[in-house]
Amino acid sequence: MNYDANLACTTYIIASGFPHPPLETIKARLAESFGGECEDVFQKSHAMDPFLLHCMISHESMVEAKSIVSALRYQLYDQLDMIDAYAKEPSDRRNLENITIELHGISQDTDSLLASADMAQMIAERMINAHERFEISMDGAKAKDKMVKVMDSLQYLQTSIQSQKRWLLSYKSRKDIAMNLVCSKSSRSARIGNNSH
Repeated sequence: MNYDANLACTTYIIASGFPHPPLETIKARLAESFGGECEDVFQKSHAMDPFLLHCMISHESMVEAKSIVSALRYQLYDQLDMIDAYAKEPSDRRNLENITIELHGISQDTDSLLASADMAQMIAERMINAHERFEISMDGAKAKDKMVKVMDSLQYLQTSIQSQKRWLLSYKSRKDIAMNLVCSKSSRSARIGNNSH
């Protein structure tokens, strides 16, 4: 992104896979805001904020990440249900091996999503700081009023990322407890199996 204050022009270069549904959503939202039938002053005035596109991209990324985190949660809960079922009625030890493999996969996915959430949080903080500096450089209350919507969106984004990170840490903790339970049940099953010979 490059912003030229003299021309009041923002240039973005965006690299993405093709086709990429979130990018298509962003294009549609931009078309609604600046073209077609949306000719009112409010919509156009909001284009003065060079962080608008950053904000849109970040929000679409957050929406995409929420579906991935939800899928991870269901995957974890499925394994927790299997552990509960095994605790009530122990069955074949291979079930424990399969649960262990699944929990390892969940662990890797959770760590990867936590790293992404850390990066997203850092980016959101930097955008907020940069936006605050940009706002200070703007002349007049009118110009600053036009930036409030984008700043509110950036702050909402930051709060959402923090919330998502807390959920991921909670899933990681539950996965660790489940893994310890599986390991202890696996050891006990092995001891019982050895004693019966």
